[in-house]
Amino acid sequence: MSEIKEILNQDLNKGEEEKIIEELEENKLKVEDKEENNKTDNVTILEQTEKTMEKIDEPENETSKINKKTKVDFLHKYTIAITVISILLFIGLIVFSTVFALINRNSDKIVNGVYINDIDVSELNIEEAKEKLMRNISKQIK
Repeated sequence: MSEIKEILNQDLNKGEEEKIIEELEENKLKVEDKEENNKTDNVTILEQTEKTMEKIDEPENETSKINKKTKVDFLHKYTIAITVISILLFIGLIVFSTVFALINRNSDKIVNGVYINDIDVSELNIEEAKEKLMRNISKQIK
């Protein structure tokens, strides 16, 4: 009888051992699954972070491209405006000079606002200006 009890106890112990081993294996599998899930979660989190960073970087790149294009467009327009203004000023100067020369072409008088040694010779012809200068120089010498 004691032998039967021993055998039954051994069978029970074997059954308990098997159950414990099965539970340990199940727990080990669960732990491995959790580790894999954590790795997957970590990889997923890393991928999501990288994607987010790329999305953040993309608008900056697009913005900088737009800013560069805007700057180039502005400089291009600025250069064209300066060139056009310079050409117009040059043409205006030529036209003014030509008109001035044509108006005074037949005149032998000195233009208004001309001074020689603080002596006003405006609206005088060459002979009158010479005489005026000679008189003022003689007065200064005396």
